[in-house]
Amino acid sequence: GTLRGTPEDPIIYQGEYPKILPAMAKDGYRAVELHIEDSRQLSREQLWSLLKQNDLILTSIGTGSAYFSRGYSLTDTDPLVRAACIDHLEQHMITAEPDHAVVIVGSLQGRITQGQTKEQFYGLMEESLRRLDKLACKHGVRIGLEMMNRFESDILNTIDEGTAFLDGCGFASVMLHVD
Repeated sequence: GTLRGTPEDPIIYQGEYPKILPAMAKDGYRAVELHIEDSRQLSREQLWSLLKQNDLILTSIGTGSAYFSRGYSLTDTDPLVRAACIDHLEQHMITAEPDHAVVIVGSLQGRITQGQTKEQFYGLMEESLRRLDKLACKHGVRIGLEMMNRFESDILNTIDEGTAFLDGCGFASVMLHVD
């Protein structure tokens, strides 16, 4: 596996996991958030072994790159896109299982599409999160619904909005992720 980002991304360590995970541990880190494009494309066993060898805990997995590279969204009006996004996130849950890490849902919330109302957006979001909540319970992980700033998202931008949305849903494994 490789951790890469653009020059604008706040990713300090970039490169192959066998090189960067020991470097993180050497620099005193004990926990890591990894941004993984696709959990199917990495050797989970190698990643888990490297984390253990370097006394590192996987705290969370950033997932936003799939929104930009694949067009995945939990609120897309196309049910096939939503299903592909949920399947993609379940693969990250499997990667997160050993450390019970948080799978972060930020950009994958999507945006309000042309012609979509806020109510439709929230309805699709709740439907998708209900499916993810069940999967997260099955895998022993949590989903972190990240509040994105107004430059990155056109909805769910504040802690108050996120709290209001989640309060009525009664999820077991979906929580507010404030970054």
